[in-house]
Amino acid sequence: MEENARRESLTDIAEREIFHYLRENRFRPGDRLPMEEELAEKFHISRTIVREALSRLRMMGFIESRKRRGMVVGRPSIFETVAKVIDPAFLDEEEQKDFFRLRLAIELGLADMLAEQLTEEDLADLEKIVREEEADPADYRRFLECDYHFHSRIYQATRCRSLAAFQKILLQFFTDFETRLQNASSRFARRFDDPEQCTHRDLLAAIATRDPETIQRTMRRHLATHRNPPDGQAGTC
Repeated sequence: MEENARRESLTDIAEREIFHYLRENRFRPGDRLPMEEELAEKFHISRTIVREALSRLRMMGFIESRKRRGMVVGRPSIFETVAKVIDPAFLDEEEQKDFFRLRLAIELGLADMLAEQLTEEDLADLEKIVREEEADPADYRRFLECDYHFHSRIYQATRCRSLAAFQKILLQFFTDFETRLQNASSRFARRFDDPEQCTHRDLLAAIATRDPETIQRTMRRHLATHRNPPDGQAGTC
């Protein structure tokens, strides 16, 4: 047990030292790393510990393996890294609320990028998703799937790599919410006929204007239920 604890401690130190070494020596994405034996000699640790530290850095996207080149500096994405370790099952209710507050901030802030980068292909894909949802408004499982795909497609339309990666985290939350079908609002099936509700159809119409203020105003209405969602309904739109 003591040996395992010591190995963990050495791996932690090695990970930190290698990271600082790469940063201080201004390694850039694509630059080749020194061989394992070189790093082991430099930091006075075993190759086994170096290998474990490199494995952690690879998991986080800081380094990657290339054919015939070995280990090189990667291009880490914040959200891609978080997506590898986050799981809704390990988040309490307050943390889940914090996550969706972050989602609110992101989706309300992407209007300018979306308006600038939007293409006809993006609009066609969004239209297809909305029609799929409208085919059976009372199907809550279908709604959850369309909800995820609609908002993911919006992120993709911004052409922002980090936002596109954020959808990987959202997928885990949306999948988790499929177990909460019994909590669906009694007004859910009538949402397309309810003028008080801002649906994906309404949001698509706003996006099609390519006007940032119209997009943001409609997105705010669309996500309004997230601010104080009923128990079991967080994460639906």
